[in-house]
Amino acid sequence: MAHLVSALPAFTLASDTTYHGLEQDIIRSPFVIRGGCIEAPSGHGLGVELNMDVIDQYRKTTID
Repeated sequence: MAHLVSALPAFTLASDTTYHGLEQDIIRSPFVIRGGCIEAPSGHGLGVELNMDVIDQYRKTTID
């Protein structure tokens, strides 16, 4: 969502997120929130690196 909204300069509606309420995330580096806005990641692809340890933890939880 951060990429989409940042690519549309005419987008003037508030874009909600529950990111700040997450206990644990599947990305290695948390999103930066400044002034109530999430900065779109600037790395390759979607700009995030997955935390495979957390993904494996979720995977085990859904299998059991």
